[in-house]
Amino acid sequence: MDEQVVSQPQKQGSGPFIGILIVVVILIIGGIYFWKMNVQKKTAPAPYSGQSNETPAQADLNADVNNVGADLNATDFDTIDQGL
Repeated sequence: MDEQVVSQPQKQGSGPFIGILIVVVILIIGGIYFWKMNVQKKTAPAPYSGQSNETPAQADLNADVNNVGADLNATDFDTIDQGL
């Protein structure tokens, strides 16, 4: 009674391979999308319609300095310590 059992290799489906392939493709497409959006943000110049030769940063700095000066001039220092 020496029976030899010959087992046939089981054939696995291709479902897991296709699932992994779909996930990898989606990740690659998402990475390319975000990379292109990041490149567009870096290369797009900021819109500036100022009439002077100042850069937008210089114009913002000058506006901030003028606002600080106006705030100092409007502050009443005589009554500043009344609440203490």
